[in-house]
Amino acid sequence: MILKQNILLCLFTFVAFSASAQDGTAQQLLWSDVHITKEINESFSAKVKLSYFNTVLTFSPRFIDVGFNYQPTNKLQFGLYYRFRGNFETSCRRVYFETTYKKIEIKPLGIEISPRFRVQHRLFSEAKTEDFHYFQMRPRIMVKKTLSAFPNTTLFTVIETFHTTTPEQTVAFSRFRFDLGVHYDVPNSKHQIKVACRHQVNMEAGQKEMLGMLSVGYSFRF
Repeated sequence: MILKQNILLCLFTFVAFSASAQDGTAQQLLWSDVHITKEINESFSAKVKLSYFNTVLTFSPRFIDVGFNYQPTNKLQFGLYYRFRGNFETSCRRVYFETTYKKIEIKPLGIEISPRFRVQHRLFSEAKTEDFHYFQMRPRIMVKKTLSAFPNTTLFTVIETFHTTTPEQTVAFSRFRFDLGVHYDVPNSKHQIKVACRHQVNMEAGQKEMLGMLSVGYSFRF
């Protein structure tokens, strides 16, 4: 059974990476992240998230997020985070607040839906352009389905949109993101591995850019 699970993950990685290739000016990239969560008590937890955004042949830090989560109920969670760019660079820092409803079950279909809403604000930037004081809103919805044929494995898809305030104080649609992948929970532990194919469309500064990428993640709670 373990061999069967490993084959599934390897095949999915290959398909996702192949699908990430785009024609024209689109780029082929690798997005990887590591999540470390410390459970303080039943309601509070602290979290560090390291994110890397690379071409296939390079490996450099993109974001470092540090924050806290508060979970008043089993399904509702609030988070407050401070984001550094790169290796704690001062070129661009942000703070963001997010609220997540962790589980809406649709039992006839065997799926779970988890909506999230994030609001973020740029706090500091060396290049104080006209969009320095922008706010960005990011509604997201995740749909998950446990794969009965593969124990501890969950198929998921994520749809997220980005909406940014402009200097004219209007809200503009700036980005669309779609993920399709699997989570694998390591048995008898609090480790989780994620592999996904990501399709992203950026529409900032009046230009449209399409990105296809492989997304790989690791999570650990203690």
